[in-house]
Amino acid sequence: MNYMTAPNDPKKTREIVMKYYPKEKYDQLLKVVASSFEKITEKDITGRCRKQIYVIPRHIFIYLAMKHIGGKKIWIARYLNNRDHSTIDHSLTVSQGYIDTGYSPFIDELTRLETIYNIGINK
Repeated sequence: MNYMTAPNDPKKTREIVMKYYPKEKYDQLLKVVASSFEKITEKDITGRCRKQIYVIPRHIFIYLAMKHIGGKKIWIARYLNNRDHSTIDHSLTVSQGYIDTGYSPFIDELTRLETIYNIGINK
């Protein structure tokens, strides 16, 4: 089987994808992000509500997931309640805009969470 082509068996394809899908790492990061915000739950971050109180933690989660866990954008999109990869692209663009303009509430929280997450990984 050529590595560039998927097997014809959908079950085998799913097994291959699930082998590399870092769900446990996403779960761990989601717990770190949700626990650091007052009155924000994991469900709020993965939910569909677009209120800024939920969007900022969601942007931070997506940014940290891409930076520290990696994988495909579609994996993060699916993890976040069946979103599309373009949602992840938009979130990364917004996050980079916050960083470039020096939006301190975002940068301070991102830096703090990045430190907490890195300490948790290295335990």
